[in-house]
Amino acid sequence: MIPVKSPQKPEAQPEVQPVKQEARNKDLAPFLPLAVKEKATAKDIIVPTSTVLINNTPLNEYFTNIADRERVIRPFKVAGLLGAFNVFAIARGGGTTGQAGAVSLGVAKGLAAHVPDVEFILRKAKLMRRDPRMVERKKTGLAKARKAYTWVKR
Repeated sequence: MIPVKSPQKPEAQPEVQPVKQEARNKDLAPFLPLAVKEKATAKDIIVPTSTVLINNTPLNEYFTNIADRERVIRPFKVAGLLGAFNVFAIARGGGTTGQAGAVSLGVAKGLAAHVPDVEFILRKAKLMRRDPRMVERKKTGLAKARKAYTWVKR
């Protein structure tokens, strides 16, 4: 004969109260916007003072191209806050131009979070918008995405 166990009542578990999250103090916690351009991504930490470091390298050393440096600093110039904030960015993937665009977008988002009055100005200058353009894929039978091989009659 098989012994039959009597069903036991489950023990009552105490109710768990959800922990209320406090509002973020902008002075203590930095804002970490994630910005993307093509395959490049950037996480920016923006705090008051005036240093720009990308992957722990100064801006002038990391971006040797002048246009890339200008792209990173453009949100500060448009907002009139040049030299007001430190930027510590971690840029990964893509090329230098893509990384510069991603850092620029992250800087613009960070400025808008720290100084809300500037958001409208940055939006008007189209700095708060991700660049949707991507590299077109290579097609079979073509040399590049649209470039064909030289046509030979015979």
